[in-house]
Amino acid sequence: MDLHALRDTFCTTLLSQGVHPRVVQELMRHSDISLTMKNYTDMSQMPIAEALDKLPVNLPVETPCNKQHSNALICALFPESY
Repeated sequence: MDLHALRDTFCTTLLSQGVHPRVVQELMRHSDISLTMKNYTDMSQMPIAEALDKLPVNLPVETPCNKQHSNALICALFPESY
């Protein structure tokens, strides 16, 4: 494994384990967060519903998707995620 591959693995592993991107940026010595995010993150790997469920929204009301959710606002904004 060459040095570049080791850096790639290091960065993607940290991000996939939930380390804050700004911390990873500092560890990688990137001058701009966009470099870290553009090159080392893959949005297709993040389940959208799981990410949205992390929001602190507690509105147990009927929603446009006709389901009872604790995240009614999120369901209204992103019905395809539920």
